[in-house]
Amino acid sequence: MNLKNGACFTRQVGIVLNHAGRNITIFERTQHRLDAITYTKNWARGSFVSYLLVYQKGKVILEDVSLEYMPLIQARFDIYFLHSLLEICYNFIPEGGCEFVLYPLIVKVLRAFDTISSENHKKILLCRLFAHLGIYPTNSELYAPLEEFLKMPIDNLIAGNLELANEVFFDRWLEWCLENYPQGKKCKALPLLLQK
Repeated sequence: MNLKNGACFTRQVGIVLNHAGRNITIFERTQHRLDAITYTKNWARGSFVSYLLVYQKGKVILEDVSLEYMPLIQARFDIYFLHSLLEICYNFIPEGGCEFVLYPLIVKVLRAFDTISSENHKKILLCRLFAHLGIYPTNSELYAPLEEFLKMPIDNLIAGNLELANEVFFDRWLEWCLENYPQGKKCKALPLLLQK
C-alpha cells in the first residue's frame, strides 16, 4: 500500500457486503472485512467494486469507487443462495481480517454459480464457508462426516463431485450455526434457503 497524506494510491478491489447510507462494508481481495464511509451512490450487495482508500481523522473513506462487476445473473439464478453467501461473510467475518482464504472461495462459487443447481449442493458450499470460518458443530456424532467433508478439495465441492449426500447433516449444521451464534439471528436469506 502506498500511503501519502492518508491516502492509498493503489486501487483496491472488494465485494460489497452491505451499504446503507454512507456506511459500506467491503470484503477485500486481501482477506479483510473493511467498514468504511463512502459518498458515492448506493452499491448493491455482491457488487465487485474498485476504490481508493483514504484515512482521515481515524476514519476509512472510499473514494473514486467504480463498479467492476455486478452478479445479476447469479441473483436471477438464485437470490437466496447469493444473499446467504453475502450474509455469512457480513455477519461472521470479523472486522479487520480473516486468516482463512475466503475471497478466492467466494469468487470460485460466483463463477460456477449456474452449475450449482441442487439445494443440497448449495447447502454443502455454505457449510464449507462456515468450516473455513471455524464454525461447525462439535457434536461427536457429526465428527466423522465432518472430518471427511473438511478433507475434500473445494474444486470438487464446487464441481458437484460429492461423495457426501447426506442432506440432513448439512441442514443440521446450518441450523446449528443460526441457533448457536448471535450473528446467525441476523441472517435473513439462509433460513429461507433451508426451507427449500
